[in-house]
Amino acid sequence: MTIWTPPRTWGFGELVGPAHFNEQVRDNLLHLHQRPGCMWVPVLMETDQEGDNFPTPNAATGDWAHGQRATFPNIPTYFSFACPDGYASIRKLQLIFFPVNSHSPTIAVTSDYGNAETNELSNAHNGSISVPMPNLQANRLYAANIAAVVPALNAGDFVGIKAATSSGANGSLRYVGLYFEWNWE
Repeated sequence: MTIWTPPRTWGFGELVGPAHFNEQVRDNLLHLHQRPGCMWVPVLMETDQEGDNFPTPNAATGDWAHGQRATFPNIPTYFSFACPDGYASIRKLQLIFFPVNSHSPTIAVTSDYGNAETNELSNAHNGSISVPMPNLQANRLYAANIAAVVPALNAGDFVGIKAATSSGANGSLRYVGLYFEWNWE
């Protein structure tokens, strides 16, 4: 990645040579263009048989809204987002969560995605992964790398992701959101 150079103030009649032009224009534009794009994707929906969806934040969660697991720890949580125009490649896709109890769960993550503008079905592409998370401590934020669940992601794709605890369900997980970071074209 190129380094940002503070813009120079040019004097009247001053000739701009290649070195100054490259530093002030080309390199600074490359610096701006090479910065990754990023987005926060909040929890879209979570079903809970006890009706405890999206509880009020508390001392353990701070100001974050989160998907409530209640006494049904394997209820799935859903996320969706549109992959932006200008997307070139994924840098990271992380599932952010915290456990209520200390335990070692495995998270099952699945995806369906496609681009309606190019006549792709919403499930034209899909992925599925299992993410073991050993030795989690209660009420601490964690990030699980789930980039492998979208192996053929392209600009314009509309993405749906489902996360659920597939094992270690004795301690419920609270999903906070997804952090998505990408490289620009």
